[in-house]
Amino acid sequence: MNTPIIVGTDVLNRDGVTYIRTKHSQYLAHATHSISAVSTVRPVEPSDINTPLQERPLNWAQIAQAADNETQELLQKLMDGSLDSRRYLCKNDLLYYRYSPVGEESRLLCFIPKGHRLSLLRIFHDEHEHIGAEKTMNLILKHFWFPGLKQFVSKYTSHCLVCMSKKRVPRASRQPITSWEKPDEPFNTIHVDVLGPLPESNGFKFVLVLVDAFTKFCLLYALYRQDTTELKRVFENAISLFGVPKLLVCDRGRMFEASSFTGWVVELGCDIHYVTPEMHHANGQVERYVRTVLNLIRVESDNKNTTWSDALCKIQLVLNITKQKTTQLSALNLLIGSDATTPVIRALIRDVAVENAQPNREAWREMRRDRARGLLKKNQAKQDSYVNRQRRPPRTFQVNDCVFVIKYSQSTGKLDSGMRGPYRVIKVLPSGRYELKLLGGARGKTTQAAAQYMVLWKGEWCPESCAAFFENAEDGDDNDEIAGPSLEPAALSSAADETGDVTEDPAGDVPEDGAQSGEAVLG
Repeated sequence: MNTPIIVGTDVLNRDGVTYIRTKHSQYLAHATHSISAVSTVRPVEPSDINTPLQERPLNWAQIAQAADNETQELLQKLMDGSLDSRRYLCKNDLLYYRYSPVGEESRLLCFIPKGHRLSLLRIFHDEHEHIGAEKTMNLILKHFWFPGLKQFVSKYTSHCLVCMSKKRVPRASRQPITSWEKPDEPFNTIHVDVLGPLPESNGFKFVLVLVDAFTKFCLLYALYRQDTTELKRVFENAISLFGVPKLLVCDRGRMFEASSFTGWVVELGCDIHYVTPEMHHANGQVERYVRTVLNLIRVESDNKNTTWSDALCKIQLVLNITKQKTTQLSALNLLIGSDATTPVIRALIRDVAVENAQPNREAWREMRRDRARGLLKKNQAKQDSYVNRQRRPPRTFQVNDCVFVIKYSQSTGKLDSGMRGPYRVIKVLPSGRYELKLLGGARGKTTQAAAQYMVLWKGEWCPESCAAFFENAEDGDDNDEIAGPSLEPAALSSAADETGDVTEDPAGDVPEDGAQSGEAVLG
């Protein structure tokens, strides 16, 4: 049976290049390593197998360099003496580059032609746990070299889809906050959030917290579960007390985004503003109350052995009758113009308290509100100045940019991906926010993200991108590098740093969800 002889396989080509030789010819067959693919090559007689071959390449590197015009030109220049022989030399029919790093012995590195550089990166980066750009470059420089290696490795790693989607890159510096415009009347703007799940108490597991942006008056409602039915029930109660607000501020919880709830709220004449994910301070008014309510529930449950659902009314009363630091008035006083007290205090002062007549109660209330407005604006300016002093304007993105979003809430454990995406920017929003759509589709659903958590992605590299990179390098300032400059070891920036996508916070501060919840609580 006529059988071809397999000499070797090019490990630098993902598709596989099989070298097959016969008595008279040598073949390069791009194959899938299957027997059927090899059998398509013209066979020879078994008696021809032992016939000695003449001048056949010994390895893949010699074949690759022999087929590359640039390498052959460099070899010819070396023979003519026009190429620096201190940096380049020919050995065993291969072109080598003499690499002399600082603090190390010089070594000879095999020159890699253009057609094999992308495959080389796939082996040294993809097959070695997707290590960073600097480590990848150092690993390559133990054996191989080509002009523009540093820039090529950095570009390749910055475009790597696996690195971008699985690794959590350093967050950019926090962007300046933009405070809410303070309303001039009670229950114009309402901030809402849910606390829970808590240990079951009389069937309840959650607490809905509503806070008025002007008076700081809070309402606490126990919920059996997080769904639109429960949400409508408590909102109807709040509306029956204070009317329909103009604006409702909440996060992107499922029950808040449910179409049945949003449609119902819009029919009432109320607008809804959803806080951008991970930007908890945008709803800091109610986030701060949630933390306080949780502490008071712990006191009632652990210290007094009280069922927390039964203690909510007392907690709500205490919060509403105590003086606010910013307004210097209690929320109840600012709302209705009178003070109140708890049953315990009322029993204590019943026989000793002196009632002070206030014939102009409404006038006093308006004076207090005017003073509260001034104090709120003063506190807002102070908070903005304090919080924004170490923040920098974020990077701007354009419509149709592809981005990944840093993910801090790991829902499936520590091995959960550090990034979400890829997304496409479909709309630029105020205050450094963007509306995004998943490239995979997700049936048209969109989300939002802040610029400080977004990382630009320019797409995965392909052979066409690789060829364009070296064409641009030849047209630019890399011509002198092809002539053979020494390559000094230097610290390579991370892929994200080089492209300007993200930079470390000066203080190295990487936020956690809990830390952000009470950040920048503005009056």
